[in-house]
Amino acid sequence: MSLVLLVHAAVTATAAEPTAAAQAELTTLLATADSIDAVTPAATGVAFAIDRGGEAYRITAHTRAGAVVAVTVLDLGRAPAHPRGGLTWLAHELPTGAAIATIVVDARGTVTAATTTGTRYALLAGHDGNSAVAARWAAAWDAPGDG
Repeated sequence: MSLVLLVHAAVTATAAEPTAAAQAELTTLLATADSIDAVTPAATGVAFAIDRGGEAYRITAHTRAGAVVAVTVLDLGRAPAHPRGGLTWLAHELPTGAAIATIVVDARGTVTAATTTGTRYALLAGHDGNSAVAARWAAAWDAPGDG
């Protein structure tokens, strides 16, 4: 059985008021994950599949015009035994004091996140130490408006 653990109060924010609290909450949830397994487009933003403390969670970042305005957490129960997810590099890459401010999905389905400090990441699955570098490079290379 699934249990909703947290529905961030930012759900009621207006499009002009992306909340710093929701952005910080998302960043904390991802930065403290034992494994980030996947990111997929969702009806109202994007959803991350993470494992933490032996439990599996679906973290949905709700966005308006790309800005993170709310976060919901769904407990999916016991996490299955598997290697660390291909996006776990993101947990170690997020800068201290920065939050994920925007998340956009392009026409090809590529998910790009940007922090409050301006660092952009194309959320590409990888399994080595160069994954974060490749994600920053991909986000810079394929910036919006580059055609």
